[in-house]
Amino acid sequence: MRAIPSHPTPFFVALFIAKSAMRRRDGETERRSGGKSTHFVSPSLRLFVSSCGAIVWCDPQGKLYPPAVAAMGVPLDRLFLLRPKTIPDENWAIAECLRCRGVSATIASPRRLSRIEARRFQLAAERGKGIGILLRPYDRTANVYAATTRWLVSPQRGLRTVQRWRIELIHGHGGQIGQAVILEHHRENNSIQVHPLRALEQLADRPIPAAACATA
Repeated sequence: MRAIPSHPTPFFVALFIAKSAMRRRDGETERRSGGKSTHFVSPSLRLFVSSCGAIVWCDPQGKLYPPAVAAMGVPLDRLFLLRPKTIPDENWAIAECLRCRGVSATIASPRRLSRIEARRFQLAAERGKGIGILLRPYDRTANVYAATTRWLVSPQRGLRTVQRWRIELIHGHGGQIGQAVILEHHRENNSIQVHPLRALEQLADRPIPAAACATA
């Protein structure tokens, strides 16, 4: 998931996706085991991850605010924060969480990501069956990735009780590249609404080219 460098990191959007993955994992577990957990837990996480799907957030700088996570309806006893001190420890921990089948979603903003490390994350996620959400700026390192899908997220003008984001698919399969939606969060009832963005609406937001301004 990409964010325009001048815009804040889309923590809310990442949490919304992770929460959906957690609920999906819960439903799959109940169907397969009749209410009993069948998750394999990586040995390095065995003491920390519960039998239900967890959300692991790599937060070395302490930016995440847990009460906001709880307000989104995510039980805090299923949220695990990673605080690695070094970049090698950070990338190792991200891969371990992606590999663990007791983790529904792993959220991270890797400070360094090579093509080899990106591929390692992808293989780990395939083994763990959860999802990995990497929050990265849309800058000169944007060509380093191994993700199934990539999304460009930017905040939009909202209201006092409504937050909005524009989300555009920039890499994936199925012919949906370039299509965008508006994600709305209504704080009063903590509800989510998704609105398709028509092509005309996208054109209306584009700035006028400098050459056109000069000849107008």
